[in-house]
Amino acid sequence: MACWCPAASSIVILPDLNVVCVEADAGWVPHYMYRMDHGYLRHRHWITPGRELKHKPSDYFAENIYVTFQDDWSAFSAAKAGLVNVDRLLWGNDFPHSDSTWPWSQPLLARAMCRTSTKWEKSSTAMSPSCTASI
Repeated sequence: MACWCPAASSIVILPDLNVVCVEADAGWVPHYMYRMDHGYLRHRHWITPGRELKHKPSDYFAENIYVTFQDDWSAFSAAKAGLVNVDRLLWGNDFPHSDSTWPWSQPLLARAMCRTSTKWEKSSTAMSPSCTASI
């Protein structure tokens, strides 16, 4: 399983296992999922002969791996395009570090939600987004 994430074998063996990737934002996820599938589909016959997966590596990633974001606009675009599982995106503030979104966290999240799918807007009951919010 060298062609995808280190937790891959664990996720296949323990399908209810969830992994959280923190402090890396989420914009990289679509490309990583593509590369996992590409590597697996191209090389699976010689890397793991006779051990086919039931699903593509990206499917395991999409269902079992959560990623955090702060103000990662590429992640919001990917969410709107359906390239990431919005149910696996977690917001983090990182206060009091310099990368924190404080004190603009609420308007930033409101803008992020307006840039993403309706599904995400409906799934977030904690906020009532204003698409005109400014920071």
